[in-house]
Amino acid sequence: MSGLSQYRDINIYPRISSVYYFMLEGSLMGLWACYIPDIQEDLGLSDGQLGTASLLMFLGTVLATNGAGWLTKHYGSKISTFIGGICFGLTLPLVGLAPNFLFLCCAMFLYGYSMGILDGK
Repeated sequence: MSGLSQYRDINIYPRISSVYYFMLEGSLMGLWACYIPDIQEDLGLSDGQLGTASLLMFLGTVLATNGAGWLTKHYGSKISTFIGGICFGLTLPLVGLAPNFLFLCCAMFLYGYSMGILDGK
């Protein structure tokens, strides 16, 4: 079998959608990172409080990986990617609209959890 002829039957659309979702995740993560100083100033957070909220985001990411594996196993990667992408896009505004530290912590956890669904497939 010659060079490219072996790839003739591969469906390219799932690969393109995976690239799109990783690009979406990176863009939204970068968007959140740009506003960290503004969120800290608006809520009057100390560095420790901001670190705690960030830790909760990454804790949500780690915990979601197991759930994403189950979701992918039972419903397929198409459904899990769709759910993760929708939730990821919906939770970012919650972080920016947080009126206090407790709400910010919950929003950051949900933001991280939805990011973990995208990463866990």
